[in-house]
Amino acid sequence: MRGGGTVPVRFRSIGQFLADRAKAWAAQPVLLTKNADRYEPLSWQDFYSAIQKAANGLCAKGFGAGNKLAFFTPNSLEMLVLEMAAMSIGMISIPLFSGYKEQMFNDLIAFCEADALVVPGQTQQAMLGVHPSLKCLITLTPTDLSARTTTLSYQDLLNLGADQETPIPIQVNRDDIALIMFTSGTMSFPKGVQLTHGNILSQQEALDFLWQTQPGGRLLSYLPWHHSFGGIFEKFFGLYSGTALALDDSRGKDIPRLVANWKAIKPMAFFSVPKIFQELVSYPEPGWRSEFFHRDLRFVFTAGAPLPGTVSDVFIQNNIPVLEGWGLTETSPCCTLTDGKTKRVPNVVGFPIPGVEIRLDSDGEILVNGPNVMPGYYQSPERNARIFTEDGFFRTGDLGEITPEGLKILTRKDRLFKLANAEKVNPTVIENQVLGHCPFVKHLLVLGSGQKNVSALVFPNKEMMASPRCSEPEGCKNPQDSGTLSACLRDCIDDLNARLRKQYESIACFVILDQELELDKGELTPSLKVNPQTVMKNYATYIEPLFDPSLEKPAGAIYVQVGDQGVLV
Repeated sequence: MRGGGTVPVRFRSIGQFLADRAKAWAAQPVLLTKNADRYEPLSWQDFYSAIQKAANGLCAKGFGAGNKLAFFTPNSLEMLVLEMAAMSIGMISIPLFSGYKEQMFNDLIAFCEADALVVPGQTQQAMLGVHPSLKCLITLTPTDLSARTTTLSYQDLLNLGADQETPIPIQVNRDDIALIMFTSGTMSFPKGVQLTHGNILSQQEALDFLWQTQPGGRLLSYLPWHHSFGGIFEKFFGLYSGTALALDDSRGKDIPRLVANWKAIKPMAFFSVPKIFQELVSYPEPGWRSEFFHRDLRFVFTAGAPLPGTVSDVFIQNNIPVLEGWGLTETSPCCTLTDGKTKRVPNVVGFPIPGVEIRLDSDGEILVNGPNVMPGYYQSPERNARIFTEDGFFRTGDLGEITPEGLKILTRKDRLFKLANAEKVNPTVIENQVLGHCPFVKHLLVLGSGQKNVSALVFPNKEMMASPRCSEPEGCKNPQDSGTLSACLRDCIDDLNARLRKQYESIACFVILDQELELDKGELTPSLKVNPQTVMKNYATYIEPLFDPSLEKPAGAIYVQVGDQGVLV
């Protein structure tokens, strides 16, 4: 399956593309940042001037092609300027999740051998260990000098580079590495994905060909830039298309603030994950729906997990196309797109974008080739040797099917398990069925390797249950707590089990845990995906009674047998 259309190559590097946009759109806004609860625009002319100063400052500090600049900071104007400046002079950007604890933060700095590091201020600086590779620490706010390394503020760096009007000319090409982005690490230590200027540009060239976006409009952007969905797909779409990025200070966690920002910005498009879409469409404010579906909203884009049918239906009713894509950090990230016109089919993620080719291996693993595919992982020669086929296709680790409606995603290859009777179970399909049907379940983990039946851990969506107005399935009992959810969910799962083609995949028992999965414990990845191995380890005492009812059941958990037996505890 190959993407159609021929996409012209326009730019040699990210720096060249930025210079072109700054010249063409000098007076247009590139970014909107919040100041005292008001959004203020930054023009392309002023943005590119700051990039030039930062690039000159980095060169004056002795940095250039091949040096690595790491970021341990949330999204900000300063981060964007520094990252674009670094890429413009051939440096490699390395964005790290700003919520990492001290150990992981230092492990990644050591692994990637960063030459320079950007932090917001003294709190993050205090977390930094001794790293021989670090030659410079850049703080986004003024701070005390460090005895271990040269330290300067963001403004100091711009002042240092202000003496020259144009950046030092450096030849940067499409095959040069622009970015090392670490994966979420659901099954192991994060992998450093190396992406070239050409990988990133090819994605935007394909989107420009498909969407034909004209300059203007705004994006309300909360997706973190350490992750490929926000840091590559959305961010570079805004820069490449001339759609201004309005930085959302809710960071996708403070929904009332996100709602207020939405009203102020009235975005042309919105890139998000299903959880946020679910919270927005069910936000309990009179008149909110009319403000959410304002006349300038052209489309929404979802990725990371299937959008629940109840949420998708709301967008359909309001004539807003829901676009969906699939890909990985290793593929820059998008490989396939839906068109927003045809009826959405669960787990079907559309057709390849121009230049991308997809095929299935003998075991159903999805293989990808194209200008968006990384050259390899950082410092991982053994892994790189086995991650590509002999003819250069990348082994994604996802299992799929090619259907008339497009590529269908089944599950991660490493998540399949066998029951005691040797029947193979795809837990992702079962999880998606429940999560897509019930908005009151936040996380679900299906288990059963080597067991007689399938069981599940259920983590309730407390925010949704507490909401006075919810977009729930027809006939839903609208549970208000874990106790009422147990009975409601039992009936729903019983009904879903009856529809299964493979009855051995039926959930026989589940346990509702009145707890939250935590990022700090490794139960969630930085992109908020469930880490199955860690959850199974941390909740082993709750899992064992699912498969051996004779065992004592921990307090505070509700065990439910699906079928006629009902609640066990």
